[in-house]
Amino acid sequence: HDLYHVYTVDQHILMVLRNLRRFALAEHAHEYPFCSQLMANFERQWVLYVAALFHDIAKGRGGDHSTLGMADARRFCRDHGMSSDDTSLVVWLVRQHLTMSQVAQKQDTSDPQVIKQFA
Repeated sequence: HDLYHVYTVDQHILMVLRNLRRFALAEHAHEYPFCSQLMANFERQWVLYVAALFHDIAKGRGGDHSTLGMADARRFCRDHGMSSDDTSLVVWLVRQHLTMSQVAQKQDTSDPQVIKQFA
């Protein structure tokens, strides 16, 4: 029902990673200038890649995949010595990715009330 979930989970995750990478490369900045600007100003871009890897990792396991993926992401971050701040961001992004997607694709993001509620 939305443009990202027409792929298998592995294809989708790789597509998200590809898009993040394109946002980080100057030669692609003309495609999505705002996303490229956000990436350029984000100090620890690699944290976004970790969250992207885990956002749908638990699909098909039964239950809420964002909750299950959040637990997987937290364990990965802990096992790899990530800081508590970076871990918190990764876990939050994985947990909230459905909310972000729903607002971006199914609500009027030019409506100030939608923006306020999302924020």
